[in-house]
Amino acid sequence: MQKLIVANWKMYGSKTMAEAFLKTFLYSKTDTYNYIFCPPFTLLASFEKFLNSQKYILGAQNCSSFENGAFTGDISAEMLKEFNCSYCLIGHSERRQIYHEDDEKILTTKIQQLLKHQITPIFCVGESLEDKKQGTAFQKIKHQLNVLKEINNEIIIAYEPIWAIGTNKVPNIQEINEMHQFIKNLYLKPLKVLYGGSVNPQNAADILTSDQVDGILVGRASLEVASLLALKER
Repeated sequence: MQKLIVANWKMYGSKTMAEAFLKTFLYSKTDTYNYIFCPPFTLLASFEKFLNSQKYILGAQNCSSFENGAFTGDISAEMLKEFNCSYCLIGHSERRQIYHEDDEKILTTKIQQLLKHQITPIFCVGESLEDKKQGTAFQKIKHQLNVLKEINNEIIIAYEPIWAIGTNKVPNIQEINEMHQFIKNLYLKPLKVLYGGSVNPQNAADILTSDQVDGILVGRASLEVASLLALKER
């Protein structure tokens, strides 16, 4: 099974940047990994134009919990499907923290909307530094995963410890393995679990060699062609 590299561009980028980035990146092809690009909504069309293979796939950063309606500023799963999005991030820690999007009912509804339109959710979970210090990290992750207990469709889990995001502090490989194994043991069927949180070309190779890690979720480092190419070449 080839591992996944998910590039989360967050609220960065322009049409000019996206097209220049993709022309450079896709020129150097590889069979090592499969890539999912999650750009801002405004760049979905630019990415769709270039991502036309099974190795380079389009994803989104979020979706509405509503099918449609008078919800100004929301983007529905049906709209994402029109751009051929195959994946969508849900429950990212930045949205949980900044916008308080951690309500189980809302997250469950978002997942159901995505699955209805044949989009695979990439469900993000992660503990805070306080959880880590208090020894409650595993309990926190189990609680966050409660929203998936009634979901039988394919879903990818992205484990992103909050204390690691943008801090250059990364759990050691043993800690990553233990958490990934814990998450997989909660489910009876095979489950892909990605690692995210300060992933860069210097630590990605070690993380990806783990049998417990099915891929990585890359934030800041995915905005630079050189950084993402460095991940490809390892």
